Amino acid sequence: MADPIINDPFQAIVGVKASVVVASFFGGVVSAMLQGGSILQRTVTAVVGCVTSVYLTPFAIAYVSPYLTTVSTPQLEHASAFMCGLLGMSISQGLYNIGRTFRRRPMDVIGRIKPQA
Repeated sequence: MADPIINDPFQAIVGVKASVVVASFFGGVVSAMLQGGSILQRTVTAVVGCVTSVYLTPFAIAYVSPYLTTVSTPQLEHASAFMCGLLGMSISQGLYNIGRTFRRRPMDVIGRIKPQA
């Protein structure tokens, strides 16, 4: 099967649509502005939000799209990227905390994930 034609040169080089990166970045910027802190803390929050969003946006779209059938794909993609960017630092901190807890008490984490019979 032939590869799909990619019209976005940024996507052809990096593998991510430029519009998704922009929406992710501005979601991270809004998150940084809401959290406050030093310039370094705000910059890190924006970057982490952007990077997290770039990786999580496809999963968010797959999860949300069955419920939002009236929204067009580009709008859903940009809204998902913005929201993932906005919540990226919180998502990263949550995953980090789960990892730390798993390192100390793995069965506690597994018990929370595994459905009870």
